[in-house]
Amino acid sequence: MPGCNMANRISKKLLWLAVAVVLLVNGLILGKVFLNRSATIAELPLTQREFRVPYQYGFAGENSGKRISLQWSTPVPEPVSDEWQYQYRHTNRVISVSDANFASFQFQPCQQQRYRRQQKKAWVLLEFNGQSYVDYRAKAERYYALTQQANPELSADAQLKQQQRAAELLQAANERASRLYVIDAAATPELLQKVTAQRPTTTDGTLVIVPAEIQTSYGRCTKANESKPNEIIVYRLAVQSLYVPRQLAAKLPENNDNIENKPLRAVIYYGKLHEPWISALK
Repeated sequence: MPGCNMANRISKKLLWLAVAVVLLVNGLILGKVFLNRSATIAELPLTQREFRVPYQYGFAGENSGKRISLQWSTPVPEPVSDEWQYQYRHTNRVISVSDANFASFQFQPCQQQRYRRQQKKAWVLLEFNGQSYVDYRAKAERYYALTQQANPELSADAQLKQQQRAAELLQAANERASRLYVIDAAATPELLQKVTAQRPTTTDGTLVIVPAEIQTSYGRCTKANESKPNEIIVYRLAVQSLYVPRQLAAKLPENNDNIENKPLRAVIYYGKLHEPWISALK
């Protein structure tokens, strides 16, 4: 019947159109991957200190691959104190940027009697095993040395507990704390390239500029004399978790408790499009 033939022809055209769309999308994805991996701008030899498995890990057994999440911090300018919460504050997401970098975000002005916290796409400067980590470890060492001195204001029991906390903090700084830091941010990578050229370097340190999302600090639109006008929150990296191919995923432990106790090394490359991928896991 003519009507049936027409319906069949339309169905075939729609089928071929769907196939063409799938092939086009896959081609674009593969093309982007190829372009990104056509040049390497940075290599980061991360360990279990810098990555975690997602919380839902282990519940999606049908997946052919799994993911790991990057663990990073921001520098804390204040010295280590006797407050144990310092270790928690060290994992925050707050940084202060220069006037020029802050102005590049073009945040809307604060409105009177109204709280405004805006989110923007940005670029951040990642530092691995560089000066920020050196500074943090040095602060932990100074705090540990300070607690070893006699303190007449503390009882023997209180000083012993203080020394134990300091020893635990120093051990964490040397063995468990992430060495991956976000140290600066701007609206364009060109602004951060100037910072990179002036940044003190360490023997094994690496700097790389990557895309991220940032937002204004919680106190930006509160009382001006109490806020830090150039302070921002690094909300997340544009690529926060990485796909682990099936042939490498078997080396991952089942949970984060095991990942802290099992030595792991993941070689991460950042490519031409500033996107990372895993080349090895061992």
